[in-house]
Amino acid sequence: MKAARHRGQQYKTLLASTAKLTSDCFTSFLESRNYTGEAIFDHQEGTLSLEITPRGDEVHKDTRSLSGGERSFSTVCFMLALWEVVEMRFCCLDEFDFFMVNDIHMENFNQIFLFV
Repeated sequence: MKAARHRGQQYKTLLASTAKLTSDCFTSFLESRNYTGEAIFDHQEGTLSLEITPRGDEVHKDTRSLSGGERSFSTVCFMLALWEVVEMRFCCLDEFDFFMVNDIHMENFNQIFLFV
């Protein structure tokens, strides 16, 4: 019983540290375009919230209130943060840049290529 409690505690510690690292990576990737934000994991409720502030704009607590390009960029940043934290054999994206204008499109491609 003691070992099971210990494993449970280790799992909670791993969960919290992974969430913190993912949020920190997400924030770092957002900063490449002077955005601020964070990923908020609520393990009790089983939810994830992304708070994003594009270039000194107001805080968006719902990604649906972002423009298409801002939402696409934020999504790429979150995926890159996940890829940074969780080791995967290969990564695949499809039409992530659909709503992006050319300047943002090239920035995102460069960011992804630098990561890979």
